[in-house]
Amino acid sequence: GKPARRETDTMDTFMDSSWYFLQYCSPQSTTHAFEPAATRHWMPVDQYIGGIVHAILHLLYARFFQKVLFDLKLVTQDEPFAALFTQGVVTKGGQMMSKSKGNTVAADEMVARYGCDVPRAYTMFIAPPDKEVEWSDKGIEGIARWLKRIDRLVRTEAEILTQHPYSPGDCIATTKEGKRHRQLAHRAVQKVTHDAAEHFHFNTAISSLMEFTNGLELFLKELGAPDNEMEPEPAPRAFALKRLIVLVAPFAPHLSEEWWSLAGEKPSVFEAAWPASDPGAATEAIVQIPIQVNGKHRATLALTRGTGEEAVKAAALADATVAAAVAGKPVRKWIIIPDKLVNLVV
Repeated sequence: GKPARRETDTMDTFMDSSWYFLQYCSPQSTTHAFEPAATRHWMPVDQYIGGIVHAILHLLYARFFQKVLFDLKLVTQDEPFAALFTQGVVTKGGQMMSKSKGNTVAADEMVARYGCDVPRAYTMFIAPPDKEVEWSDKGIEGIARWLKRIDRLVRTEAEILTQHPYSPGDCIATTKEGKRHRQLAHRAVQKVTHDAAEHFHFNTAISSLMEFTNGLELFLKELGAPDNEMEPEPAPRAFALKRLIVLVAPFAPHLSEEWWSLAGEKPSVFEAAWPASDPGAATEAIVQIPIQVNGKHRATLALTRGTGEEAVKAAALADATVAAAVAGKPVRKWIIIPDKLVNLVV
């Protein structure tokens, strides 16, 4: 008979977190915990991603709840998640990071020094996401330098970028320089799409983007060299660099948004269509084939990919260094791995 306040928050947090995804299907509903028609449309969740501890607890309880709701005929799927990807644990000093152990990394300090994108990209770069990894404060500097290099490229090429609008399709390249840019871009799109978008291999995707950046810097350096004889072709250069911005965006979203604006594009880079890749365009037309005599390297030949064996043999014997190593001795055996290696046994 005395004044009192009713306590309604009596459920363990696992009680709510075991079915919240059903309510997300109809978040505006005020009459139902979840609308059955909405869950029929949206469920199951396409992809579940979580750390090992989270997956053991939340994943297990969520499945229990879903199966009970299925038995009660309140939902039409007996499994809530279609696919599972379990993240590895990040350790420091050989132990899993924990506040109680005092071995956590202060995100605020990294953000204050590098901005948000550097620690974000570094976390995805240090190891395959499903493996345990030891944190290193030194490695983050490499990611910072890489993103700064992209920033210099975008600002250096800003005038060309603003003159050539982005398109997810292909571009025409007629000069040697233009074809190299086009090939480099297609190769990067193919690799990042395969590794990151399809298989969650973010670390190898970022490695590919670093190689892409290296290639663009090298081409720009060659074009600026006093003895350069290549004919500049701005459109493929803009084509390649804008693809780099789009591909980097999932890993460094804030910087990519800035670069997208500097490149004369709008609205957001995240409104841009993901670029298409032509496997044929991503493949090098010319391959470098090492030539060995009795297992010892003698020369490297630049040949068109797919050159037939007889033509490869003729080209190898026509090389002065190889001819000197053979020195009139009979060739007893040819070992040819197409587009990769030639070994003459004399």
